[in-house]
Amino acid sequence: MQATDRLNEWRSEFGKRALKLLKRSFVQNPIYRNDPDARAELVVARLPHTRDGKKVIPFIYGDPEKLLHFWEDATLLDIFSYHVQRVGDALESNGPPSGALALSTAAYERALTLYKSGENAKELKGEDGKPNSSKRSKKHEFDTYWDAVARGYTASTSSIPAGKWMRIISYANSGQWTNSRQALTLDVVDDVMEARANILISDDKDEDNEERVV
Repeated sequence: MQATDRLNEWRSEFGKRALKLLKRSFVQNPIYRNDPDARAELVVARLPHTRDGKKVIPFIYGDPEKLLHFWEDATLLDIFSYHVQRVGDALESNGPPSGALALSTAAYERALTLYKSGENAKELKGEDGKPNSSKRSKKHEFDTYWDAVARGYTASTSSIPAGKWMRIISYANSGQWTNSRQALTLDVVDDVMEARANILISDDKDEDNEERVV
């Protein structure tokens, strides 16, 4: 039971950290600080969508427009740093933390989803000033649905080459990019799930070459 509680706490911390960091990125940027419409536009552009007939997941990339430098988004690496810093030296002996990176990615996608309207859906209130339960959905809670999303991303993070892992962990560890409830059963019907599991993995050399050509 204690192990389960710790696992739930670990997972919950990713979700909290993702929301906190996303909110901070909005507050620190004058373009988005007081403009919900601008935030909503940015979030929709970052969330999984279809581009030129293909499912894309822009928010994982350092360059979301060109889809370059996968898993190098600044906020994503900040979320992932929670695991890297907690594990410390044990990281070297346990192999690439593909599960933790996948969970970080799912937590980030959840945070973006909550801000899809430009405001945090968990903080929306009714006319009486109380939390508006009609605005809540299973996708707002970091439980069964997002567990499935994280497992989908694991299929991609497990394929990341060793050299790229060194770069991701180095950034997360250094902060270089930085400026208990029982889960309900929920069937995940999601046309993006296949895209999460099949993110194109290229090495840094390929990406750098493509960047120079452009």
